[in-house]
Amino acid sequence: LGLLVSKPIHSLEIAEQAGHEILGKVRRLRAVFATGINASLPAGESRIADILITREASIPFIYKSKTQGVSGSGDVLSAMFLAGYLRGGNLVKACQGASNIVNQMIRKTATPLGLDVAELLWRLMPNDKVE
Repeated sequence: LGLLVSKPIHSLEIAEQAGHEILGKVRRLRAVFATGINASLPAGESRIADILITREASIPFIYKSKTQGVSGSGDVLSAMFLAGYLRGGNLVKACQGASNIVNQMIRKTATPLGLDVAELLWRLMPNDKVE
């Protein structure tokens, strides 16, 4: 997101502004889905967020942050989003579902080297439904 608007993205507020900037420049674009945004409060626990930005609304999905990112989580999020969107055609539900399941996978991953996608999906499904 920062590369697209030529400025660093330090917060959800700046991410939202950047998303609206992109939406203003590309009229055919329906939404911007930004991931890995710092959502920490000044005196609070470390938080991270994904945010869906449309012309009508901005919807953050906020989680407790790990000390390190997990390699491959963005790729898995993209795949989960696309699968959810193609299955139901609802942009908000697809973003929320992908964000939630990838957050669950990250929480269950012991190393920052990468997600064991097959193992984690097996453990998360079908008992942990994503709405």
